[in-house]
Amino acid sequence: MVIFSVIICTRNRASYLADAIRSIQEQDFPSNAFEIVIVDNGSTDDTRQVVLSFVGMGIPCVYVTEPVLGLPRARNTGARASRGEILAYIDDDALAERDWLKELAAAYQEVAEKPVIVGGKSELLWEGERPSWITDELLPYLSDNTHLGEVERVLGEGEYPVGVNMSIRREQLQKYGGFDTSLRPYGNDEVELCQRLRASGGEVVYVPQARVRHRVSVGRVTIKYFMDRFFRQGAADVVLEQKINPKNNISSLRTILSMAIIFIDGIKFISYFIIGQQNQSYKSLFTLSGRLGRLKIQTSMK
Repeated sequence: MVIFSVIICTRNRASYLADAIRSIQEQDFPSNAFEIVIVDNGSTDDTRQVVLSFVGMGIPCVYVTEPVLGLPRARNTGARASRGEILAYIDDDALAERDWLKELAAAYQEVAEKPVIVGGKSELLWEGERPSWITDELLPYLSDNTHLGEVERVLGEGEYPVGVNMSIRREQLQKYGGFDTSLRPYGNDEVELCQRLRASGGEVVYVPQARVRHRVSVGRVTIKYFMDRFFRQGAADVVLEQKINPKNNISSLRTILSMAIIFIDGIKFISYFIIGQQNQSYKSLFTLSGRLGRLKIQTSMK
């Protein structure tokens, strides 16, 4: 019986993908109880060749393609191609600890048939030196969730697992209609799924013992990356807010208020920059970028 389908959605990360697959193959878990499903979301590199090199090496490794770009769609494609009772999602640039599946399995035994999403801990694996301006406050924007603590618990309102390490029963994902593809390109699809599950009486469980290490490439420790990340998050938050409460009209007054706040954030950035408070100036710059992302969606929805 296939208990787990480990789903890895990927695009043009062949150099990382092999290590991710290998970390799954080396799990301390019965080899006949899980499979690996790779969803190629429009890669133009050697992704296909990398995946095929693992086919026939013990653990079933399934290769499927999803030509339409978008992580929610790729996640749904992986679910449809899977055979496992539980779908465990991990990123193509992450490495699972050897007991990852074992810890997830133990968590599902505890919750029995209750509707749940189970997320594990994501720790960062720096490929280069961590810049001093990346404070602990910024780490969640790199998919670090160690701030959730070391105790297994039901997450409260406003707390969510990270997409790099989350799982759900296949039957329940089908019941809730899968990941919402309308949220592309900004994201938040795992957050929206958690909200739907909670609204119907389900729970989101955090299991810190189920650990993965998420690579942080040199290209992600730049000011530009964080500005883009905050911008997309700001836009995604507005899209999700409108989906939850479509009657909450975005008025001209709210838009003017947003512009005023953006102006204030801009002043803060300039002030901190002038007096040489680097970390505070970057924080203000990223916050400003997030506000601009919100404003972009607000003005487009009017």
